[in-house]
Amino acid sequence: MGTGPSVEVTTLAGNIPGTGTAAGAGGGGGGSATATAGTATATAAAVDGSGGAGDSKLLPPNRVFHYPVSVIFDSLGNLIVADSGAHCIRHVSTRGDVTLLAGTPGKSGFADGKGSAALFDRPDQLCLDLQGRILCCDKNNHRIRMITETGEVTTVAGTGEKGFADGPTNACKFDSPCGIAVDWKARIVVSDTGNHRIRRITPDGKVQTIAGNGEAGYWNGATLKESKFHHPKGLCFDRAGRLLVCDSENERLRRIGDGKITTV
Repeated sequence: MGTGPSVEVTTLAGNIPGTGTAAGAGGGGGGSATATAGTATATAAAVDGSGGAGDSKLLPPNRVFHYPVSVIFDSLGNLIVADSGAHCIRHVSTRGDVTLLAGTPGKSGFADGKGSAALFDRPDQLCLDLQGRILCCDKNNHRIRMITETGEVTTVAGTGEKGFADGPTNACKFDSPCGIAVDWKARIVVSDTGNHRIRRITPDGKVQTIAGNGEAGYWNGATLKESKFHHPKGLCFDRAGRLLVCDSENERLRRIGDGKITTV
């Protein structure tokens, strides 16, 4: 039983420094390593779009984030964070400066618009489309939103009414979507978590169910639409173009490809 190597843990953004122990950091299974959490430079200016402390209703002083759930890189190497508990999308520069990209920190709701004029309700998973725009699962609004690099927010799909319906993007319904990815044909794939389904948004504005029969359960199925999931969440594509699904309540990783579902 060996001792793992020393591991340096740094905080990219957020303002709660401290020290701790990372147990079992080495390959020996029983090793330990000391981890020191650094303090990032976090600029709170512009968190409400005007330089004020827009998080005051939710966050204690010196705290930058509130329940962040998803992070991606943009095309320039900056981080984009879904700050779910603060109902906003934040931008972390390569220098570690944190600014607001879209949403009103501390205020939930629904509104398209630019910067702090937009409203989200528990934004969840993020991804980039093929043009570098940010796609967001707006979980409690039951919608898919798009955010440009300048903070302009529009709705891609969903009426806002919790439910299930395929069809045009302005008439379809989702239930708490929590996973999103884009394939090489620019089709947006969504984990419709509350509906236990995997959905697809085509470039011509149609929403289709590609897998899951809507019943919570576990079954790969004879066909994709006969299969069962239980609160599917995170999504990504592998190098072969197959879709990987985190089937959260089934505690399994599933794969969709070649017209069938397998358990990884």
